[in-house]
Amino acid sequence: MREPFLARWPGRIPAGLVSDGIAGTVDILPTVAALAGAALPAKPVDGIDIWPLLSGRTPQLDREVLLYFDNWNVQCARWKQWKLHFSRYNSDAYNPAPANGRVNLALAAPELYDLQQDPNESYDAAPEHPEIVAQIRSRVDRLIEGFPEEVRKAYADTKTRQVLPTPVGALPRPAN
Repeated sequence: MREPFLARWPGRIPAGLVSDGIAGTVDILPTVAALAGAALPAKPVDGIDIWPLLSGRTPQLDREVLLYFDNWNVQCARWKQWKLHFSRYNSDAYNPAPANGRVNLALAAPELYDLQQDPNESYDAAPEHPEIVAQIRSRVDRLIEGFPEEVRKAYADTKTRQVLPTPVGALPRPAN
């Protein structure tokens, strides 16, 4: 999410414009379709038209949470300056899987980070902001209902797996 995106369109995108608005690659299709006057696919798309951000008409976009996926598993969500981690795999990427296999597990305690104040995600702000955690969780639950069956099933499966408490930033451990 904190990767640079360069766009140039003389006369349409102001030269030297810098934005810290939230956007992702899922927003390219809706943006190009809107600029071209083309219809979006019949099935819902995840992205939004980010032209107001690119053109400098607005510094931020009013958008729903932006979800972080790993395969079918949604693991984090970004909303405004907040990023909520609510699940992780039980092993680090590019390492051998545990004896019982690599599984996505809910975190016993979701971790909340204020990316404006803490871009390195070093301080869990969830204990001080339970209302933000609840707001983001509610938005994720509502969004998941519109996703394909594979995503809904993976999300439901993750939520039903029992985990042990772990320190902030640690991999979750199954309870059984």
